[in-house]
Amino acid sequence: MTEEQRMQKLKEQSKEIYAAYGEFAVKFEHVCHAVHTAMIFMLHGEGLRNQQVANVLLSGLTADPLRTIFAALVAETQELNPEDKNIISRVLKRFQKLTESRNDIIHGTWFVGYATVDATDFSRVSGLKHHRSKDGASAKSFDFSASDFQKLTQEAEALDEIFKALNGLFLMKGSIAEYFAD
Repeated sequence: MTEEQRMQKLKEQSKEIYAAYGEFAVKFEHVCHAVHTAMIFMLHGEGLRNQQVANVLLSGLTADPLRTIFAALVAETQELNPEDKNIISRVLKRFQKLTESRNDIIHGTWFVGYATVDATDFSRVSGLKHHRSKDGASAKSFDFSASDFQKLTQEAEALDEIFKALNGLFLMKGSIAEYFAD
């Protein structure tokens, strides 16, 4: 492989990583938007007449506060049977897990295109995220491919659809268990 071919491969594979990273970031925010929207409709269903008031309260909230407020609003506003509650709980756990992955990815440092002088495969990237606790400093390290980011994107797309469906079921007083039976 010539140096020119090597640099072209570096450019192409780096572009694929950046695209997959960016798509995940965008799709994750779609999940947050679906949660936000569902909460607005729950508040409206409880008598809030001005949607902008809900936006004032919810604007700027990150994923974890959105998740916990959503759970509390569901508990307060929806009449759910134990099976429906279990489904909501599983969905919220999936969202929490995806949020943790998103935080590691977005707040981590990624080394795209870093390789040895003779490397010819740039399809994997390393990431690093520092942490601190009462025990001192630690770091998480990551090794991702575009496919790894794409799997997270697929989970974000699935959760986006699930929260949209839940919103509709809440509005129509539909059975969550029946809808998700498949």
